Amino acid sequence: IKNLTEQQIKASLWRGETTLYNLELEPQKLQQFFHDVWPCGLEIVKATVKEVSIRIPWSQIMTQSILVIAQDIEVEAVAHCEDDTDWQEVVVRMQQQYIRNQQAKLQNARFGTLSSGATGAFDQLRQRLVDGVQIQVNRAKLSIHSRHARHFPSHEGEAEAVVREDAESPVGEVLTVVGEDIIMSPADASHRPCHKLKGVATFCSESYLMQLNKFMKCRAFHVAPGGFPNKCRHASPEYMASPVVLTGRISTCYPSDGASTCPFVQRSELSFECNSALRVRGCECQLRAFLALAMDVGRLEEWRGDERLLFAGASASCSAAADAGAGEGLV
Repeated sequence: IKNLTEQQIKASLWRGETTLYNLELEPQKLQQFFHDVWPCGLEIVKATVKEVSIRIPWSQIMTQSILVIAQDIEVEAVAHCEDDTDWQEVVVRMQQQYIRNQQAKLQNARFGTLSSGATGAFDQLRQRLVDGVQIQVNRAKLSIHSRHARHFPSHEGEAEAVVREDAESPVGEVLTVVGEDIIMSPADASHRPCHKLKGVATFCSESYLMQLNKFMKCRAFHVAPGGFPNKCRHASPEYMASPVVLTGRISTCYPSDGASTCPFVQRSELSFECNSALRVRGCECQLRAFLALAMDVGRLEEWRGDERLLFAGASASCSAAADAGAGEGLV
């Protein structure tokens, strides 16, 4: 959180309630924190939250969920492409840091935090905090900006006349994604909301995996063109005929023998479904721009598992460190 002051905090520790106002988050730290789930091709440049309330049921911490209520989340991101070499170096460093964090977590973490046997009270509480949190958001908006001409709807080079590929900063907003009345809650094996940790965890004896489930629902999800001017008279102000109800299911699997569980994530699954047919509308120029944006961002996901990039970055860092050490020795 950037520049947090006392005036932005209202807390009552005895009642387990804390409220924070007008928050601005650190983009780089936020990007690193969500690196494993956030698209590599989108650089977070700004993130704000109007209000966040946290309610902790101290007297029933092991049976009831912690509740986080957020108001008006807004995130601004910049779309990158394969030719953005500077951003590629940033993604490689984040991936290397993510791998180091996972290795450290695996080496230092205790086992048995999900088991019914004896285990430290701190481990139980920590697991409860992570897996038992329920989140409610009244509205969340993602605004995507770009400097690439192909991401802007145009006919016969209209966008190229005002968008320069060599521009140092984005010139306009190309897409907005808005979700309203969002809830994410722990769930049982049938993906029904559940507030008890034992109901959330399901052990599979055949694969030796402990599965944790979460349920997510957005009651009004819609996608619209960005605010960059479009001269096309056939352009649509909305890409969707009407907002849809979006339901999501998240399953995370950890290696386990049933009595103890390794904290290293072995597999994650995410699925979405809509309550009705998804009807898309817009001019051909808008469709081309949207598909170009999606394809450019999607291609960058390959950077996560590119061993040549990861090992090349690690080798360069080691060489730099070795050179620095040699220079100090000579001095």
